[in-house]
Amino acid sequence: RNVTRPEHVDLARRMAADSTILLKNDKQALPLPKRVHEGERKTLEDHGKKPTIAVVGRCAHSKPLIVGGGSAIVKADPKNIVTPYLGIRRKAGESYSVVLVDSDDAKEATAQLQTIMPEYVVIAVGVYS
Repeated sequence: RNVTRPEHVDLARRMAADSTILLKNDKQALPLPKRVHEGERKTLEDHGKKPTIAVVGRCAHSKPLIVGGGSAIVKADPKNIVTPYLGIRRKAGESYSVVLVDSDDAKEATAQLQTIMPEYVVIAVGVYS
C-alpha cells in the first residue's frame, strides 16, 4: 500500500535541494541566464550552436536507490524522480544544449569533455551503497 503524501514528496525535494553543494562559481557564472542574448554568444555564433552544459557522472542520471534496510521497500513514483541531468535539461529549455557524460572514470570523462567542449560543466557525485 502506498502511503506517500504530497508533503512527503515536498520534503524529499527540499532535502535534495538543501544537500546540493556549489563548490566553485568562478566569475559568477551561476546562475546561468535564462535566455542567451546575442552579445553573450559571440564566440559561439561562428559554430552555429547553443552554449553547452555537460552533466558528468553516473549519479547524474542513475536510478535512485529505493530499497531500505530490513523489510522496508520504498517504491518511488517515477513522476516524482528528477535526476540532476533531467532537472538541468528541463530548466535549460531551448537556450542551451545539455549533454550527459555518464562516467565516473576521470580519464574517460575528460576525453568526452574535450570532444564536447562545453561552456559549463556540472559534476554529479554520490555514494552507491
